[in-house]
Formats: sequence, structure tokens, C-alpha cells
Amino acid sequence: MWTRIPALIAFCATTLLLAAEARAQYMCPETCQLPSCYCASAEPPGGLAPEDTPQFVLVTFDDCVRPATEAVIAPVLDGLTNPDGRPAPRTYFVSRTNCPNPTGAVTDAATVRALYDAGHEIGNHTENHDTSETHTLEQWIEAISSQQRYLYDEVGLPAGTITGFRAPFLRTNEAMYTALQAAGFRYESSLLEQPFYGASPVSTSPQTYVWPHTLDYGAGISCGFFTANECPTEPKPSLWTIPAWEFLDPDGIEADSAIYYGAFDIGTFYGGVFPITGDRLFDLMAVNFVDRYDGNRVPYNLFFHAAAFEDPERQADMRRVLEAALNEPDVWAITMEGLIEWMRNPAPADEMAAWFESYCETSQCPRVVTTEDAGEDAALPDRVEASLFPNPTVDDATLAVVHATSGPVTLEVFDVLGRVVHRAETTVGAGSRRYTVPLRDVSAGTYVVRLRQGATVLAQHLAAKR
Repeated sequence: MWTRIPALIAFCATTLLLAAEARAQYMCPETCQLPSCYCASAEPPGGLAPEDTPQFVLVTFDDCVRPATEAVIAPVLDGLTNPDGRPAPRTYFVSRTNCPNPTGAVTDAATVRALYDAGHEIGNHTENHDTSETHTLEQWIEAISSQQRYLYDEVGLPAGTITGFRAPFLRTNEAMYTALQAAGFRYESSLLEQPFYGASPVSTSPQTYVWPHTLDYGAGISCGFFTANECPTEPKPSLWTIPAWEFLDPDGIEADSAIYYGAFDIGTFYGGVFPITGDRLFDLMAVNFVDRYDGNRVPYNLFFHAAAFEDPERQADMRRVLEAALNEPDVWAITMEGLIEWMRNPAPADEMAAWFESYCETSQCPRVVTTEDAGEDAALPDRVEASLFPNPTVDDATLAVVHATSGPVTLEVFDVLGRVVHRAETTVGAGSRRYTVPLRDVSAGTYVVRLRQGATVLAQHLAAKR
């Protein structure tokens, strides 16, 4: 059980006065009601008491998606599950061209599709990651719509499945919100939120952070936390905002101020603060989790870039954090889209297993593959399903697959640099089949095993140890 690290947070009279003024500027009438409208509030939705509210964990990744990026994410997230046994889902805000390494690389469409097929959410992060607070409405529309075309036409995602957006560099302006609303997006997640210094209309402490809400009556968030992170000035009915809540540094709290450690890639270099690891990082993450868990149960945001996981030590640190969080009672990892759906019709913590089962009947969710799925008499699923074992392995591994249809199949294995280390082609019939994944002669590390059959692509990660 995580416990709150004692810390003294004091406020000066000037800060309290500014906070009161900020709260007075946000006005939302009682006529704003779920499921289509929700006022900014520190109270859980649906009249739930905090102790009856699920503690949600939001895991997101921004920018380019490639086999190499998934290879460094895998050691952190693979095998983590929700209380119902489903793999913990995550949300990817994808940009087609924003791949820092290697130079000139672009997002791999097959990897994006494989993530979607595995039950994760895909969001829009613009095609070229070059928007800013100076962009016009026409420029925003093109930047957003060109990425939509890529995700639908080239990746092959089903129409209407991309409902979320995050602005590159978190640089926002009024034109961006107008473009999102015109394009029919359900939510955006670009605005930083912090409770102190009088900037927030609602958030007053780490235990009372503002919940996600619609922008029908403006944003109840600390707009202008930095100058390029602007909230809308005009109403944007039915468009939700999911904040990027700032993390407090428990060792940096002074008598009259609060020190923040950012909202993304926590523990990495931020604002002149050197990276932190090990117990120091775990303590920071624990304080911010427990503040929410013992407070108003506002979601716990773990927002990352894949590059932040290239260091094996950091992979181990964040794995430890996620395992600790998901092992607490009533804690559920959820996609951004799933969170909005829950908020529109909230269910208490003791009904979350039934809620997820119902939600996953009509929405994309990770699926647990059981041993019965591979039985000879089992009903065939409507797409390829597979399990990979042993994982990690010190020798060859086995990929057990249930094929829904017959046809040509390609099996590929990639290293962390995206290089193909094994490739095999065959033709199979519908039913169960096992493939050998030869890793006895490769170096220790994490590999991506990808199987393709027609338009269906399945990718899993495999660790080789020596």
C-alpha cells in the first residue's frame, strides 16, 4: 500500500485572493448536465463519493509509432492487467512524421493498426507536428485532417474511431478548438492544470484537482500556465478537455510555494531539474498517486514519449510505479475515450467489472486470450488471436495463433532499431497453429514479433535474456 509522504504546503494571502478571483471567472449553469455537458468540478461525476469512485490510470504516448518505439515501451507495460484480467489499455496520440530517431523515419502504419487491433486507442497529434499558437483556422484544419486521412486511409482504422486530439508542444489557440469542434472530435488533452498560484478556477490542492469536463462554458483550468497553452475564449459545446495535471515534487515544497515537476515524462529533465530515478522517483510518483486516491479520485495521468523509456533503468522504475498503482483496490487503467464514456454515465467502483464488460461489447478493448481459445473445437474469433510464450525467453519462443480464415501469413521479428532479424512466409488454414520464434542466436534485448494475415496485423513484444 502506498502511503502519503508528509509535506507541508502553505499558501500566502495573495495567492488565496488570486485563486478566489480565478474561480469567480468560471460560471457554469445547473442546466449543464451529463451526458452531453459537464461543468468543471473537483467532485467526482454522478454524485459519487470519492471512496465509491474508481481510480483511473491514464497511460498515453505522443508522436511517432514504430516497432522500435514499441520495443522500449513493452518492458514497462506488457503483462499489466486490470482487476478483470484485461491487459491495461493505453492511448497513442500519433503524428505521422515526428520520429526523432532515426532521422527521416515515419510512423509505421502496420504497428499503429496492430496497436488498435490489440485494443488500444489511437488519437490525432497532427501529421507533421509543426502547429503552434500562431496557426490560423485553415492551417489547423489541414494539419488535423491530413493526419485523419493518414490514419483512416493508410493505417486502415475504421471510420469514426479517432475522437481525441493532443496539440504538438501543447501549443493551443482559439482556432484549434474551432477546428476540433468542426471536425467532430469528442475531446482534447492539451491543457496543463495546477492548483496553486491562483491560476485555476477549480483546483485548489493536489487532493482536489479538477475533473475532465466539457468546454460549453469555457475551461475550468489554469489557462496560460505558460503563454502558448491557451484555453478557449468562446464556448465549445460538447467538446471535452482531459487536463494534463501537473505533478508536485514532494522534496521541493517550500513554505509559500509549490514546485512542479511537469505533467509529461515524469522523472526526466524538466525545467532545469535534473532527472531522478529509483526510490526518489518512486516517492514522487507515490505522493501524486496517493493525493488523488485519498482525495477526489481524479485520474492519475502517466503521459509519456517513447524516447523517455530508452533507458532500462527508467523502464524498471516506471514498471514499479505502474505495478504499485494497479495493485491498489478499485484502480483501473483506461483509455481517454473510455474515461469520457464512463464520465457520461458513471458507475461506482464495485460495478466496474460489469461496466467494462458492457463497454467492451461495443468499443475497442484489449482481450484476454484463454487456453480454451486455442482448442480444436473452440469457435473461431473474427480476427487473428495469439499468445506468445515463454516471455521472457532464454531460447526460442512459441507463438500460438488461432486463425479465423485461411490464407498467406508472414511472420517477422524486429529488434529495437526496427531491423528484421527473422522473416518467414507460409500459407495456413483456419484454426490453431504454432510458430517457432527463433531467438537463441540473437543478443539479449526486447524484440517485436509481428504476424500479418491479409489486412490483419498482430504485434507482440518478446524479451530475450542471456
